[in-house]
Amino acid sequence: MFNPSVELAAYLIHWSRPGSSAAEHGWKTVGPALKRLMDCTEMDMHEISNYLMFRELMEPRAAELEERTGCLLTDVERKLSELAAAAVEMDVSQWDCGYKALPLTYVHGPDSFLCEVFGNLVDENLNFYAEQVDENGLWSVTWEWGAYPSEFAVARRYWQGIIALERYRIFQAFGWLTLNIS
Repeated sequence: MFNPSVELAAYLIHWSRPGSSAAEHGWKTVGPALKRLMDCTEMDMHEISNYLMFRELMEPRAAELEERTGCLLTDVERKLSELAAAAVEMDVSQWDCGYKALPLTYVHGPDSFLCEVFGNLVDENLNFYAEQVDENGLWSVTWEWGAYPSEFAVARRYWQGIIALERYRIFQAFGWLTLNIS
């Protein structure tokens, strides 16, 4: 599995000077990570997220990716489309039941290549999130820890903040919200 190493490798490549030891270290992970991706028929939702960030970070280096691995970015997108479609809960009636991937888990804006995969479910997911927000502008955490209840009470508050920031960013990306922060 390449959670989170494929994403970390992409960050090394993206932020390091080309040809540097850090960039080369990242490239050493990319080959095996792409082999796993292309051979995979099912993938955990978190690992899919790592590969999606890899794809985004590699976009400016698509030519180098092809040169070094023989893999086109479009091949990565095609495979990620298949895996994401298989991982996302498509039954809208199940979206509020537990911790699972929804379309907006992977689609972060209207320019995402995955918008076509999920079609109208993207708008339905935006509506679902809008309906779930509480009077404080937060969303409840849809999962629990079986152990460490006092620690989870603290973590729950942190997660509410993380979820709120992510969802407001998504709303803004889709033009559902304009934030004026001064």
